[in-house]
Amino acid sequence: MWVFHDDSLNWRNIRPDRWISGSKLLEPVRTIDQVCAAVKADPALRDVPVILVTARAQRADLQAGQEAGADAYLIKPFSPMELLERVTAMLGN
Repeated sequence: MWVFHDDSLNWRNIRPDRWISGSKLLEPVRTIDQVCAAVKADPALRDVPVILVTARAQRADLQAGQEAGADAYLIKPFSPMELLERVTAMLGN
């Protein structure tokens, strides 16, 4: 699992089996939806489960995350247990 926050990180060269991305430091350079869509468009990464972690909680935000291919969407604030449950569920799949 990789956690990344900075678009300057060359994430295209990382081949994790799981990612967690935060949106705050990616914006305005790239939104988490755009990063997710790019990950899912990459044949080498498309099967990597992606959890979008953001404070954006409008219906349109959730829909954009789904359209980008996110496997889960966590809205801040959330409990550490909620994150653990989501990651555990993804590891089980």
